Amino acid sequence: MARMVRKQVYIDERQDALLKERAELTGRTESELIRRAIDEAYDPMAAQRDFEERWAEYESGMRRLGDLIAEAGGLPRWNRDQRNARRPPE
Repeated sequence: MARMVRKQVYIDERQDALLKERAELTGRTESELIRRAIDEAYDPMAAQRDFEERWAEYESGMRRLGDLIAEAGGLPRWNRDQRNARRPPE
């Protein structure tokens, strides 16, 4: 990660509420959201690279999850009645 530089910015109450809401919703820090917004507005190629890196991490995680499920013998098969009754297979 690049060296960070501390900045103070003034935003209005509406922007503050939006930022707090989005941070809560996404689980990201307000600072991270601000950095991403700057990248998207002023360096779209950096935003695209960031997206591609995050997507690659997601895909890698999904592959690992698939491998773990396969190693455990797969997932149980549910029939329609079990699924509708929300009962696990016997």
